[in-house]
Amino acid sequence: MRKSDTITRRKLGDRKGGMTDWARVDALTDEDIEKAVAEDPAEPAAPAAAAPPPQAVEQSVASLGPDLLGSIVEASRKTGANSGYLLHIALRESGLVLAAQAPTSSATGPFQFIQQTWYQMLGTYGPKHGFEAEAALLRKQGNRFTPVSASARDEVLTLRTDPHVAALMAGELTMENRRILTGLLGRSPGHGELYAAHFLGPSRAAHLI
Repeated sequence: MRKSDTITRRKLGDRKGGMTDWARVDALTDEDIEKAVAEDPAEPAAPAAAAPPPQAVEQSVASLGPDLLGSIVEASRKTGANSGYLLHIALRESGLVLAAQAPTSSATGPFQFIQQTWYQMLGTYGPKHGFEAEAALLRKQGNRFTPVSASARDEVLTLRTDPHVAALMAGELTMENRRILTGLLGRSPGHGELYAAHFLGPSRAAHLI
């Protein structure tokens, strides 16, 4: 087993049959991730590109710099979202590539936010985390946020690849989905159900559960 594989297993937990062992993901603590951030990378970081296959990702997690991992820890503390879950989402959605872009949709960044969801998150929760100026680039029309101009649109959407902002918004989205799913299901949702809500939306996810 290569050194990078060993480090990956220590950071993310063993996988069984190609599927994440959720018990190990749940057991991840901020201290576990902070330790991973503090470790000297075993290999140089790969350049930003389209999301690589999962097996390639798991062999190269050790090459990550501290930005995304540290941002996930901070987002967990500020939003209440589970840090291990956020790390899993970024791994599955983008391969932990900050500039990852879906070929068939507008989804972009480590958490693969589509445009409208990003507008909603930044417009709703941006001021809470000190992004008043960025949220001011959006206007609220009914229940939806839209950019005030073409240049504002570009500036707002570029933030999806910023690890700090993206992790905070992913944390807020996770907690929002948790609140909605709890009301729809009459119980607290599991991580798999939250993951379904991440890309389907909570109402559609609840319909499928």
